[in-house]
Amino acid sequence: MKNILKLVCLILITIGILPKEVQAANFIDLTDDTLTTEIHYLVEQDIAKGYSNNLFKPNDYITKAQVAVMLTRALGLNTIHVQNPNYQDVTTTHKFYKEIAAVQNKGIFDTAHKFQPDAPLTRGGNGDCAK
Repeated sequence: MKNILKLVCLILITIGILPKEVQAANFIDLTDDTLTTEIHYLVEQDIAKGYSNNLFKPNDYITKAQVAVMLTRALGLNTIHVQNPNYQDVTTTHKFYKEIAAVQNKGIFDTAHKFQPDAPLTRGGNGDCAK
């Protein structure tokens, strides 16, 4: 779990130093203080997509499965020939099975009995970036 938080932090720090001219989707729920430029960059790079009705929901929790999807996109991980991580709560028919397997195969998520794909993580982090 610490590895995933470090990787997410690294991505966010990298995005923070990129040029600020990036424009993409116009989410109606973003304000000046919600990392609008960075969110637009993630959308432009096809890493994040947002929700219907032009919503991004920046104050909502993000799930472990959603993080797996974004990391797969950001890192360009192969989802075609993945090894089954054998999580009890992620079957091969799960909507994000390939992405979850890809990040586990890469060592981003630890091997465990359960993945808990719907477990929430805060988008803002909890200070683990500084460690």
